[in-house]
Amino acid sequence: MDVSAAALTLAACNQQQGSEAVDKAQDAVSEPVGQTSAADFDKTYIDQQVAAHEGAVTLHRGFSDKTDVPALAEHARTVLPKIEAHLERAKQLQSSLGG
Repeated sequence: MDVSAAALTLAACNQQQGSEAVDKAQDAVSEPVGQTSAADFDKTYIDQQVAAHEGAVTLHRGFSDKTDVPALAEHARTVLPKIEAHLERAKQLQSSLGG
């Protein structure tokens, strides 16, 4: 999935509709790993990725039914399968790291 293109489409929908929920979701996904030790970096990073993708799945499932905002609903339905696939892979990695 081209995350940059998906983010731009989501931002355009947000700008059109002024959706505060979209802003919050984007902020959560783009938060940095922060100051973590090299030894803990992989686990910290993948834990954040799992949490961000779970949030994105929840958000996009909700938006996929927004008939009052067709562009947002279409975007959500388009990217949701890709986000779900990324989430499953992130969970596999998390499990392999003992998470």
